[in-house]
Parts: sequence; structure tokens; C-alpha cells
Amino acid sequence: MADRKEKSILDTPEGIGMSFEQLTFDTDGNYLPPAYMPTNSPNEKEHTDEPTAEDPLKPESKPKVRRRILTLELPVFLIFLSILLSGPVMLNQELYQTCVAVYHYNETECEPLRGIIPKTEEAKAIENQLQPYVARITMTTSMLHNVWPGILVLFVGPWSDKFGRRPVLLVSFTAVFIGHIITTILVTFSKALALNPWFYLLGGLPATIVGGNCAMTTIVFCYISDISSMENKPKRMFLVDMAMGLGVVLGNVLSSYLLRRTSVAIVCATSATLVLIGLMYILFFIDESLDTKNTTLSHKAKSFFDFGLIKDLVKTCVAKRPNYGRAIIGCTISVLMVTSFIMHGEQGVFYLFLR
Repeated sequence: MADRKEKSILDTPEGIGMSFEQLTFDTDGNYLPPAYMPTNSPNEKEHTDEPTAEDPLKPESKPKVRRRILTLELPVFLIFLSILLSGPVMLNQELYQTCVAVYHYNETECEPLRGIIPKTEEAKAIENQLQPYVARITMTTSMLHNVWPGILVLFVGPWSDKFGRRPVLLVSFTAVFIGHIITTILVTFSKALALNPWFYLLGGLPATIVGGNCAMTTIVFCYISDISSMENKPKRMFLVDMAMGLGVVLGNVLSSYLLRRTSVAIVCATSATLVLIGLMYILFFIDESLDTKNTTLSHKAKSFFDFGLIKDLVKTCVAKRPNYGRAIIGCTISVLMVTSFIMHGEQGVFYLFLR
């Protein structure tokens, strides 16, 4: 016979195995379940704020966006303006230096090639002789500015996802600024020396080493994507594209007028000043768009050439997607490759043809 002091056990389906000492009642004498027992029925669904497959874009599920009033439209406009301001002028300078330093014509015969005074019939004949040589310089410049930066940008994008966009922007603008300074110095020395035009390639090396326009443009659009909401992103992208186009148009239009009133060295110095303004703007007014960890410079440098990030990038591009997403990405990449191939292929001779 069980001991009388032993605790009695409820003989109900809900209370099997529960002692009287565990029972609690409210003020009206109603039974209250213990805290560890669920209070909702099995048919009830718990309310959560997690997005469902039917409603993946509900307001609660949208990521918080860092809104910025000051963005990259002005620096992008300034750097494209500077590049197109000095680009055609430097091509004229390469023609002139080829005429003087390589083919050893006198300065009077070569002066019309600068694009300041009208060309004579003799100057046109000389130019036809020089153009193949200058085209080789332009081709080499195009290869330097596109082959290595095209490889480097595969690492720059994933690296910036971990360590931030702002360092890449600062390095890119600094490299372009240094390149314009080098070009200005070379042009100044060429007034006293018969400088071989191949030396002008030195002005493009700093930007090429850090990724050139490929890396800069990629990070600019990544930054805009970081700070823009889903509804505001197309407008931001359009404004950046408009800043690029406006810089290209104004640079091409203003370069000849500025050259006629000043000199090649002044044009290059003006381009350097424009890039410096853009660099200072980024340094003082543009914040980091990502929440990054504070790490040492050596750790950031060691993490740059991480091939694991490249593998993740490739896997992301070739992953299966609904609505033929993978095919659309592949077609888009193919179109961009063909377009870039055509554009950079004709760039070396297009301006020479228009002259």
C-alpha cells in the first residue's frame, strides 16, 4: 500500500504525471497551466515578422538603407571630365612628339599637328606618315588600361564587400591624380627636350596598377547600390550615368578651346586639379557605405588576392535562377564583352580618322 504522504497524481488526460503541488489557479478558481506548457492551440500559427515566400518584400523584411545626401555624382563627373579634357590633347601631343623626336622634322613643320593652327598640305602628308606609329602607342595604352584592370577588378569587388568601398575610391582617384601630375611634368620637359612619345605611357601606369576605370566604375555602382533603397536605386544609377556622360561630352567640347587659349601643360594641370577636387570631396564628404571590421593594413593586403572569393563570384553567376535568370546574366555578359571589344578596338584609330 502506498504511503499516505505520497503525492496524489491527477487522473486526467491533461494532468497525467502532474502532482497537486504543481497546480495553480486564478482568483476565480480556474485551472492555469504551468509556464512550460504552450498556451496556444496546435492549429494556431505563431505570428512572426519573418517574410514568407508569398510576400518576400514586405516592409519589415527590407534591409535598412544608409541614406546619403552627398553621393558620388560630382566626383564621377569631375574625373570623367578630366580624362576627356586631356585625352584628345595628349593624342595631338603624341603626334607632335613623334614628328619631332622620332621622324626628326623641324618644329615649324610639326606645329600644325598640335591642333592649334590650321594644317597645311605638307602637315597633312606628314600626319599620314605618323599615324601608324601613333596608333601603336594608342594600342599599347589601351592594352595597359584594360587587360590588367580587367583581371584586377575580379578581386577588387569581393575585397570591397569585406573591407569597404571608400578605400578603393580613394586609391583610384589618387592614382589618376598622380598620373596627371606625371603627364604634366613630361609635357613640360618636352618643351626643352625631344622626348620620345612612348614616355607618355608613364602617366597612365598609376591608374593601371590599381585597376583603372574598371575598378573605379565597379565600386562607384556598388556604392550607389549600398546607399540606395529598392525604389530609389534606378534614379541613383541614372544620375551617375548622366554624370559620366556629361563629363565625357563637356571634356571633348572644352579641350580644344582650352588648348587654344593655354597650352598642353595647362590642360594637363587643369585635369589634375579637377581630379584633386573630386578626391578631396570623397575624403571629406563621402562616408563608408558598409559596416566593416577594423583590421590591420597587412591583413587587408593579404586578403586581397583571395581566390576563394573568385570561386564564390563564379558560383553566384552560374547558379540556377528562376525565369531564365542565369541565361539572362550570360547573355548580358556576352553583350558587354562584345561591346567593349568593339569600342576599345576602334578607340585607337577613331580620333586619328576624325582629324
